[in-house]
Amino acid sequence: MQCVELLDDAMISAINQAGISKRQYPEKDSIFFKFVGSERATEEAIQEVRRITDKWGGKDFEASHTPEESKELWQGRKTALWSAMAMHPGEQIPFLNGHPYVTLTQTRPLNAGRTSLLDH
Repeated sequence: MQCVELLDDAMISAINQAGISKRQYPEKDSIFFKFVGSERATEEAIQEVRRITDKWGGKDFEASHTPEESKELWQGRKTALWSAMAMHPGEQIPFLNGHPYVTLTQTRPLNAGRTSLLDH
């Protein structure tokens, strides 16, 4: 797995409203995974994440299998910052932008106690 990205429902809404991405995403808390490796290893990782997602009640699991599908699926995540800025033109928004290290066991309390930075 190359990376895992968490986007809350407010950020997904900002992406949809900005219209920078070609697609509309379900407006709910979302996790984006990016896998690297051989075709076989990548497919095995996708199936394992799908199994875990189903076990914990995740919805709308979507996987890409070509570079074009991957680019389309990740386009919204890549435009998240610009999308959020477009919702508040001229304002400074205190974004937490970086790559913090958070173990998977820490994500539930982290997300449960969050207040969206877009709700200021």
